[in-house]
Amino acid sequence: MLSFILRLIQFQFFFQRHCITAQILANNSYSWILFLDSDIGVVNENRTIEEYIRKDADIIFYDRFYNFEITAGTYLAKKSPFAIGFLLGWANFVNRLSVPFSGTDNGAIHMYMTEIVAPNSSLLRRCWKMYNNTVDYGTLWTYTLCCREAMKNSSFKKIFIYEKNSLGTFLGYADCPYRGSSFHILEYSARPGSPTSTAGTVILIAGPLARLLQVVNADLISK
Repeated sequence: MLSFILRLIQFQFFFQRHCITAQILANNSYSWILFLDSDIGVVNENRTIEEYIRKDADIIFYDRFYNFEITAGTYLAKKSPFAIGFLLGWANFVNRLSVPFSGTDNGAIHMYMTEIVAPNSSLLRRCWKMYNNTVDYGTLWTYTLCCREAMKNSSFKKIFIYEKNSLGTFLGYADCPYRGSSFHILEYSARPGSPTSTAGTVILIAGPLARLLQVVNADLISK
């Protein structure tokens, strides 16, 4: 019973952290927040957050480099009603989940975003059916591909997704980290001598022409 409760708390945390980000945006004067999982490390402090901000977008994601997923653990969010509402809606999506293998917030972001940017897509019902039948990473990734297909022709402007090959993205690859500003430790944790990860979130807060003004540790789960 205790292990079930602990798993439930951790599961909910993946959604709660986006609510925390929304509250920080709503209650402070920061213009943008860069949200990072705590297993992402800065490797090039000469790159600025502003290089990745797009004036026409309120929230910015990037593609995971090895599959079709939008990465949930890194994004830029603007202090705007849309971005704050988007993050709160994402956090509340946990109440709509009844799938065997959900992929937590990373699985949820695809359906949530599809409903926003492509609400009339003919694939929407099919993607939901696939999501409700996910049982492992293989079926989860097939579902995410369905969502990406549904969204691919959308002209929705408030959300921007950097393509995996369009630039170094927020993350530089392990063999060439200087192209980006940071890298995702978990992607390379299987290599001998690589660091391990701890649960948590790091939120980097940026203002006009600033680099990193403040680091907020939102690590709500102790090991």
